[in-house]
Amino acid sequence: MNRPSLMMLLVFALTLVGNARADDRSEVIAAYMKAFQHKTYRLELRNMDGRGGTATVDVMMPDTFHMRSADGEFIVHPKGTWTRQGGQWTKLPMDLTAMMQNYRAPTEAQAQRDIGTVVLVGEEQVEGCAARTYRYRSDSQDFGGGRPGQDVLLSVCIATGLPIRVQPVGEASSLIYDFSALIDIQPPQ
Repeated sequence: MNRPSLMMLLVFALTLVGNARADDRSEVIAAYMKAFQHKTYRLELRNMDGRGGTATVDVMMPDTFHMRSADGEFIVHPKGTWTRQGGQWTKLPMDLTAMMQNYRAPTEAQAQRDIGTVVLVGEEQVEGCAARTYRYRSDSQDFGGGRPGQDVLLSVCIATGLPIRVQPVGEASSLIYDFSALIDIQPPQ
């Protein structure tokens, strides 16, 4: 093979590698955008190191949340905010609903800005779903980073295109998403 042909083959191969990375990044951004369109879902925070427990948050966007952990339980609802300790619900004097209503899902432009280079790590089973796991640098907490500039592992269910697991690299906790959970949060009686 002559030198110009070898050079053309090398340029073609590098173009294919570059396109694969762009497709991985597009898949990660698409998964987040699809997730932000969901109005209800369940989120579980798991500590992987055995210390601490788990916390579960049921979400009804834009302003209703039910948070549960071994330490207690909270409901933030348009009719008020409650906490339960020792089995007894108490309405709190402060209403957190207004603060929650200020949350806006990040836009695709923000994702393009805040999600760095994406690398496909591989495929695995995550929460019963065949998933692709990616590693990327996040410059925002909206996209899995515990802090700006942190690397993140994101597992996306192949069948749904939705995130299943988000884990900041070097952290002992991960977030598990369940978009099929039936969520109906009502104020306590």
